Amino acid sequence: MSFEKEIKNHYLNGDKKFLRHISVDCVIFGFHIGELKVLLVRARYAGKWALTGGFMLKEEHMDLDATRRMNNRTGLDHIYSQQFHGFSDQGRYTKQMNQPFVTHVGLNKEKSCMLTRIVDDS
Repeated sequence: MSFEKEIKNHYLNGDKKFLRHISVDCVIFGFHIGELKVLLVRARYAGKWALTGGFMLKEEHMDLDATRRMNNRTGLDHIYSQQFHGFSDQGRYTKQMNQPFVTHVGLNKEKSCMLTRIVDDS
């Protein structure tokens, strides 16, 4: 499946596989030459820098989801992790960020689960 088709399918049908209102982001800290650093990855769909993360699988514990994502996206394994905070403000949603992308790939914005409020655990 092409990347564009994969993204369209995720935006239209992602709620069949993922909890569409719950995402997990992993903040990976490190030190380099005495300075605190945060690891960012390039988001394939948007071409922007982002934390490792995404929507939680329906059948997966939040901690396991975070560990799997960190390993899949960075190759890091067996590292210490701890839940930091949950972000759940009623006004928090990703519509402004995702709407231009949904329109760009030709999706009907009323049918996409990606334009709703999202609760994030970091």
